[in-house]
Amino acid sequence: MVTMRDVAFAAGVSQATVSYALRGDASISPSTRRRVVQAAKKLNYTVNLSARNLKSGRSNAIGVVMQDLRNPYACQLADAISQYALSRGMQTVIQQTLYDRRNEASILEHVTSAFCDAVIFSPSKLNAEQIRSQLNGKPALLLSPYDDNRIYDVLYTPARQAAFVATSYILASGCKAPTFFGLGYRPLKRIDASRDSGWLRVAGFEQALARNNLVPDPARFIASEDWGYAVSERTMLKAIDAGLRFDSVVCVNDSTAIGVIRALQRRGLHVPRDVAVIGFDGIAEGEYITPSLTTIALDFHDMARKAVDTLLRRLGGEDYASHPPCQLNAQYRLICRESTH
Repeated sequence: MVTMRDVAFAAGVSQATVSYALRGDASISPSTRRRVVQAAKKLNYTVNLSARNLKSGRSNAIGVVMQDLRNPYACQLADAISQYALSRGMQTVIQQTLYDRRNEASILEHVTSAFCDAVIFSPSKLNAEQIRSQLNGKPALLLSPYDDNRIYDVLYTPARQAAFVATSYILASGCKAPTFFGLGYRPLKRIDASRDSGWLRVAGFEQALARNNLVPDPARFIASEDWGYAVSERTMLKAIDAGLRFDSVVCVNDSTAIGVIRALQRRGLHVPRDVAVIGFDGIAEGEYITPSLTTIALDFHDMARKAVDTLLRRLGGEDYASHPPCQLNAQYRLICRESTH
């Protein structure tokens, strides 16, 4: 087992310097810290500051790294993971990356790798190989990665299938001119094999149109720079004011759906009599807006159980050689409320 003394010897410094350097103490010069970190990486050594005095060397903490905690979906999932982890005797350290590559790498290297036994990570920029280079052998579970991951366990959201269900429901209710809100148009053949959860929702939308003998109208795919309430409202207002006509909106998530409903109401359109709206995620806010939001609701508690239990098995001795990485799928259901017919 590699010790701090080994790292100190390799870096040519004292053990105290290694300790200070690995916890980011300002008294250590950047050049010395880099030398210590390089030596630690080469020796595959990590220090868990919160577990130094534990004979097991474990912190009993799981890192939860989400893309954007301003997104109610991320908050609700992180909350479910935290609650379930506590019931299993584990703490959580929750971080956000804000879709920034440097943040993703820094959090994995300096926070998760140092303080946590394992990580639940929602990547937006790093692929599986890059993630492995930051974690120094610690187990991870990835939430809907965009690459063809063969290294870590993965929990996927059923983006394409659920979007197909949502769109099919809208069409079955009598709508003939649905719009997709959140991303612009791409032909189905271009996104058919995508691993991006957003484009998979577009693919599910187009697949449902094809099943109902409808041809996609590129004008009825509304891209939004941000999937939050405010930007979604402004984007939909511009589309309405530009003369776009439609009888229903399938939204990329619930936050955009709430913004869309607000925009429709501001232009005097009744939901659902004039325009039906359906969301995706199942965030709590959707039940309490007016009209309440029809949505594809993910089972956050099911996702939390699957993620935490998988990591606990890895920590308990299930290595990747004898137990190859598994692919899990989140459960979901269609919840019909007032925003659709």
